[in-house]
Amino acid sequence: MSLYKNLVTSESVAAGHPDKVADQISDAILDEYLFTDPFARAAIETLVTKDNVIIAGEVFGPNIKNSRIESIVRNTIKDIGYEHDGFHWRKVKVNILLHEQSNDIAIGLDQGAGDQGIMYGYATTETENLMPAPIFYAHSILKNIMSAVKEAKLGPDAKSQITLAYENNLPVRAESIIVSIQHPEDLDQSKVKEIIYPYIVSSLPKGWICPEKNLLVNPTGRFVIGGPVSDCGLTGRKIMVDTYGGYIPHGGGAFSGKDATKVDRSAAYMARYLAKNIVFAGLTERCLVQLSYAIGISQPTSFYIDTFGMNAVEERVIKEFIENSIDLSTKGIIKHLSLNRPIYKRTACYGHFGKESENDGGFSWESMNLSADLCREFNIEVMIIIFSFYCEAHKVYNEIEGELYNVIVKELSDLIDRMKEHPFYVELMNGTLDYKRFKFYLQQDFLGSVDCARAHLVVAAKVNDVETISRLIDIAKGAFDFREQYKKYFEDCDLSDNHKKSRACSACVDLFMSTAYHNSVTETLVLSYSSFSVYQIVICHMANEITTKGIKNNKYKRWIDICNSKGMDAVVEEVSDITSRLYKRASDCEKEKIYELCRKGLELEIMFLDEAYYSNIPQ
Repeated sequence: MSLYKNLVTSESVAAGHPDKVADQISDAILDEYLFTDPFARAAIETLVTKDNVIIAGEVFGPNIKNSRIESIVRNTIKDIGYEHDGFHWRKVKVNILLHEQSNDIAIGLDQGAGDQGIMYGYATTETENLMPAPIFYAHSILKNIMSAVKEAKLGPDAKSQITLAYENNLPVRAESIIVSIQHPEDLDQSKVKEIIYPYIVSSLPKGWICPEKNLLVNPTGRFVIGGPVSDCGLTGRKIMVDTYGGYIPHGGGAFSGKDATKVDRSAAYMARYLAKNIVFAGLTERCLVQLSYAIGISQPTSFYIDTFGMNAVEERVIKEFIENSIDLSTKGIIKHLSLNRPIYKRTACYGHFGKESENDGGFSWESMNLSADLCREFNIEVMIIIFSFYCEAHKVYNEIEGELYNVIVKELSDLIDRMKEHPFYVELMNGTLDYKRFKFYLQQDFLGSVDCARAHLVVAAKVNDVETISRLIDIAKGAFDFREQYKKYFEDCDLSDNHKKSRACSACVDLFMSTAYHNSVTETLVLSYSSFSVYQIVICHMANEITTKGIKNNKYKRWIDICNSKGMDAVVEEVSDITSRLYKRASDCEKEKIYELCRKGLELEIMFLDEAYYSNIPQ
């Protein structure tokens, strides 16, 4: 399979961009209201243009004098660096048109969300701060330039845009970079490029810089007049810059000037918090969270999680855990993230996401404190599954075993020996088990199916001859012949050549995937194929799904791309990296829980073996 290539573009703007000037003023005023009264409500809109600033919107709470608001406006403009003709912090005219919030809206806020809306949150392992790479590097380029070039009198208005090349859904290099930055009239464009070029290069990973012809600085040839003198700025017009750079959907609501009772802001922060913690906990490499609300209704009208087929735990299960752990009402979000504090002006430039959480509560939605709970709830199972796949793959390709696998085998050696020496197990493995007894075994309702599945993954029993495999398939046909939908999985399961063996393997995996939550012993059939490791079987199943059903929601696509473009060794290497990361993150307590869960699974499996072997078989 050829490499899947595509290009993704994002932009960033500096603090002096007219729209960002407006955002910072709105949030600075909001902070003043929250500093005075943490329960104040505000929706503040700002317009900046030549020699003028207009403040409008509604507020509910303390009576702050216009003179104080005007002082905040001027200080914000001064901090940004505007001392220019046409927009000077001392000389600009400030017109304040704030009024009290409507009673109708206030009633809705008292009951639930302040408005209807859709909000998205996202996280990905593409970058260290779990943000999409294009917006991360667009921000980095501009921040590094603007923090270093004040001596050259560049700015304060500036923009960056970067296009990244992706191969198999992974960013690999910059395809093009554009930087537009305000400059003195007497500064030549070649000199501007010479000044900022080192900061562009240092903002990117080594070797990522684009070809010289694709690096454009002030492509019009001149950017002397900038800021509100050249363009009118409005609050809330840079929503893609504020979020994920257009990499994911956006609900349309802006953030700046709005207190946390407005779900446009607070729910978007919560969605990012959830997505980031899900990814950091190792449950997936990419996560999209969608929340929606209705005015006056407390809880979200919808809550959706998408892990792009990279999840090791069902999205439904993750969602249920979050709903049981976190209050997703507006009040619940405000309380959980401590959003009724004066923490918003700092968010209004270079994105609301991808920053470090701060001691005073700033960027609390970037905290990863939920990941510990997610790890405790899910990572035990994830680690067992991933480590088991890892060990199986390595036993086939490198003839070594993973660290956790060896520890588990050592910790549970008594139970593993008991299971392998059990007469039912011995007869099952050598093909001498009575047909009716094995059919009864398969048809049992295994209440501990998840624990049994863990046990099977750890033990990974193998059958070494084709005849026994064929017999197991025949037995499975009989065991499941009362379920019409399963018959097709065992048609044409002749094992006379590798191609048909692969088809039989896929059929068994399909059966396992369909029934695993009801009867874990079907995995015994999957593990019976001597020529396939557990990991190969999973890859086989992925390939079968894609070829027979098409790619749905990109499920498995990344793994298939890696497998086909770089080979199974590359998959093994990546799984090795994942398992190493998860194992290092696990505490001693969590490791102990792994052993306990595996022991429980093996004990249950032995109990089921006893039940099937020593009980009377129903006729």
